[in-house]
Amino acid sequence: MLVAAQASLRCNDEAVEQTRFLHGFRRAEGEPLAGWGAHQVRNILIQWPKRHWKHSLRTAAGMSDDLIVAIDESVELGWRVNLIDRKPYSGETLWVYLFPDAVAFDVSPDDLPRLIRDIASGNTVELAPHPLTKPVITCCTHGKHDRCCAKFGFASYKALATAADSRVSVWEITHLGGCRLSASVLVFPQLHKYGRVGVSDAVHLIDAATNGVPYLPKYRGASHLSPPAQVADLTVLKSLAERGRVGPVSLTEVSTGENHVRFHFTTPQLTGEVISTARQIATYGSCEDLENEPGPNIKTVWTAKIVHSGP
Repeated sequence: MLVAAQASLRCNDEAVEQTRFLHGFRRAEGEPLAGWGAHQVRNILIQWPKRHWKHSLRTAAGMSDDLIVAIDESVELGWRVNLIDRKPYSGETLWVYLFPDAVAFDVSPDDLPRLIRDIASGNTVELAPHPLTKPVITCCTHGKHDRCCAKFGFASYKALATAADSRVSVWEITHLGGCRLSASVLVFPQLHKYGRVGVSDAVHLIDAATNGVPYLPKYRGASHLSPPAQVADLTVLKSLAERGRVGPVSLTEVSTGENHVRFHFTTPQLTGEVISTARQIATYGSCEDLENEPGPNIKTVWTAKIVHSGP
């Protein structure tokens, strides 16, 4: 009887776990990753202890009022600000990364407000920035924003941190968008954004980052392109990879219809046409939405196929 009761409790625990996490996660699995790669170009990453992170992606406990105001001012000027952290932490200074400039600053917490204002105003020449010589890989572990990112994100971060070598720098980061697609990873300065990154992806993703190319199996799309163009671009890149070839891919929009966009593409080895087609799906935005919303959201997603290609 006791054994049966214990087994029943384990089954109930697993059911609760699935309802809190995997139910929404599996619903999102029917949603293509490609098309969700958008990200702002101008980014400030501020090192701040994760234990002080709150729901906000850019402000945290322990920040001075002046620092919070400086961050808000930079956002108004078009910058995206995220917090980053990693262990072990040593020293009394904090790292601040600036992209697309690909430089870093090592400053004391008291100097952060001035630094953020100088960055936002473009006055960084006198601040002795450190040029970055290797990719910065960030993995969202922002559990206070959404529990999916804590559960799936931290496992992937640990795998990336363990697999990392001197070729890359790996950090935890606050909200990157698309919690339903966790674990989310963003590689700077290329702005390659990924979703559903698992432990087994870590080594391959690091190899791709060091070569400056996207890791296609978990790629969400080129950040500078529209969703249908992201999907078309990735479709061509995958076709090239099957032939043992690589990009880059150049897309030119040829025509648009009610639910499709047609592109002409060119690569160093291949030219042709690719069509992106829209459809709607029902999906939850995050694990939190399982409790806070009456049902899934309707989202437009894109798929693509090559309709003509040749050398």
